[in-house]
Amino acid sequence: INSITLEEADFPWSGLYFLNVPIEVKAIPNHGYQFDGWSGSDISTDASITLSVARLTNLSASFSIDSTTARDVVINEINYNSADDFDSGDWIELYNKSDREVNIGGWTFSDSDDNHKYIFPAESIMEPGAYLVLVENDSAFTSRFPEVENYVGETGFGLKGSGEFIILVNTEGEIMDSLAYDDSPPWPVEADGQGATLELIDPERDNAVAENWTASQEHGTPGKVNSCVTSVEETDNQILPDEFSLFQNYPNPFNPETTIKYSVPRNGHITLIVYDLSGREVAKLVDGIRQPGIYTVSFDGSGLASGIYFYQLKTAQFTVTKKCLLCK
Repeated sequence: INSITLEEADFPWSGLYFLNVPIEVKAIPNHGYQFDGWSGSDISTDASITLSVARLTNLSASFSIDSTTARDVVINEINYNSADDFDSGDWIELYNKSDREVNIGGWTFSDSDDNHKYIFPAESIMEPGAYLVLVENDSAFTSRFPEVENYVGETGFGLKGSGEFIILVNTEGEIMDSLAYDDSPPWPVEADGQGATLELIDPERDNAVAENWTASQEHGTPGKVNSCVTSVEETDNQILPDEFSLFQNYPNPFNPETTIKYSVPRNGHITLIVYDLSGREVAKLVDGIRQPGIYTVSFDGSGLASGIYFYQLKTAQFTVTKKCLLCK
């Protein structure tokens, strides 16, 4: 107000001003929020306005969560309703998509119940590209994923099977990430008790948008790269592919992991399946709707024997198969 910046600790605040003398007022949103507009004596949506003060002048600023704000740590995978025969408890996976380490010690994760809050341990450091799983129940999670070590918890509370709002807040009270998932389309319904998890297709996409999520293969991939992702490569001029393509895997031969790249020119349902020499399906890498883009997905053959395998990309209009070699 007229060059005075008011912080939260300054409220309630009052000042003396001459009647009918214009003053400058500016609304400044905290990180993670956006300014929506004024109400009262002015209804402008401009953040900076000039106000002529009368004896009865009432002005309020409205803010809302800004889901487009770039964030370093994002909610990347959600398990909110396990299958009856594979109950790992509820959990979420965080991913540090930045090129710097982030200390999330003291950050708070919560859901739509005000009594449900989990505070991350002090000095919880996430390295660049690191994953961290937050679990509801330690024993339930480790009994199903004994190999996963990069997890914390217990939260002591689960997530609603019908969908709800979840939020990640830093020590300054700033929203680092938030979204409201659901158990009905356009959210993938396979995550609602059918054994799959919700996986973010690309951590650079807005995770508040249902179409940016897909159902995982099997029971999810806590603590590591998503089973369906993995990333959408963006060119400098944002040129999208004009045809379906399936590229040769790399490396090839491989042991035990390799990367498969494919392009999608338009929205549609696709599958990417790996077969052995006898035609038996050994891995379903992709099974869902994809938006236009160039994708990569990882194939892990650690549980398979050495030999030749075939991977096949299939859509309603396009089918192509390529060969790869696993050498152990």
